[in-house]
Order: sequence, then structure tokens, then C-alpha cells
Amino acid sequence: MLTVLIVFHIIVAILLTLIILLQEGESGGLGGMLGGGGDSMFSATGGQSFLTRTTAILAVIFVITSLSIAKITSTKKSRSVLKEDVPTEEVRTTPEKDLPAETPAPESGE
Repeated sequence: MLTVLIVFHIIVAILLTLIILLQEGESGGLGGMLGGGGDSMFSATGGQSFLTRTTAILAVIFVITSLSIAKITSTKKSRSVLKEDVPTEEVRTTPEKDLPAETPAPESGE
């Protein structure tokens, strides 16, 4: 499921990028390279509303898929290597009365 969602997300991202590049900006954009005739679908009158609508729809789909991927990956349970019912051992400390009073100093070698 996650793999399908990621592939769909990448396809939407590529389409969104291409649609944004096709839009005519202040300097003409890549939309003028398609032979922008006067009555074509990508002309100045009809094309802008189509490209704007398509951009908005793809942007909403992109955000939804981004949030879905984030939600799925954050709630995915991770498996622990340790078992949950591992008994814990108590740490025992040796009382001071069981220790020798003084430890002998090491003798110098020669």
C-alpha cells in the first residue's frame, strides 16, 4: 500500500511540475514553445483557466498524498528485537562489612 502511494505521489509531483512549467508567466514560459495558436486549448484565453484548474487539483492531490504518507509511516509499528517479557535481574551490591578493611598496596617490582 505504501509503495503504491509513493509511486502515485511521484507521478503527481512530475505532472504538477510539468503543468506549472507550461503556464505562461511574465516572460512567456514554456507554454509558448508549443506553438500557441489563437484558438487552441493552451491559448491565452482558454488555456490559463485549464492550466490553473489543473494545477490547483494536482496541488491538492499532492498535499493529500504527502499527509497520507506521513501518517502511514509515523503510525507504523516497529518490531523490537527484545521480547517484551524479558525478566529484569536485580543488581545486588556487596555490603561494606563483607569487603576487606584495607587492600594491600602493590609491591614495586625490583
